[in-house]
Amino acid sequence: MKQLTDKTWTTGTKNCLKDHTIWVPKATSKQLNLLQINSGVGDTKLKLKPIMCFFPPQKKDEIPFLDFSPLQNAVAKLEKISMNIDLNNVPSEKIPEVNRLLAQAEQQLTNPEGLPGRGWYKHSIYAPGFYTGYGVKTLPGIREGIEQENWEQAGEQIKKVASTLINYCSHLEKIIEASK
Repeated sequence: MKQLTDKTWTTGTKNCLKDHTIWVPKATSKQLNLLQINSGVGDTKLKLKPIMCFFPPQKKDEIPFLDFSPLQNAVAKLEKISMNIDLNNVPSEKIPEVNRLLAQAEQQLTNPEGLPGRGWYKHSIYAPGFYTGYGVKTLPGIREGIEQENWEQAGEQIKKVASTLINYCSHLEKIIEASK
């Protein structure tokens, strides 16, 4: 007679092929006792036939190296530039120009090609999730590429987002110059 452990047990019911492994994560001893009773392991005649068979997780392919250094460099540049922005003492004659540049700042975070699979959505920093509907995703091109294990897409999006941030930094430098 096979004893159940906290990881696996074997069944021979109609609903599962004989000797399939069913994975029971973090089962307590009380849960294991119920499984023994319900599976027919032991002396009791009570059986509860499983509706589905669960198998141990399959080993996934190795995750390739993704080079985030362009993105890290762009973020470092953005941090450095943002420390130099001081709009408290803008001369009154330059306020209209600074306001015009500030109004255009968010547009600098868009990509004309749009996101993979949704060319109509242009923002590179946040977007509704492809599968989540209205739930926001940050860095959606990168994040969704990683979540879908599309490593090539993730690598391309890292470079595109880094380029977008570099363009944004250039725009911020224009704002700093205009405010002097």
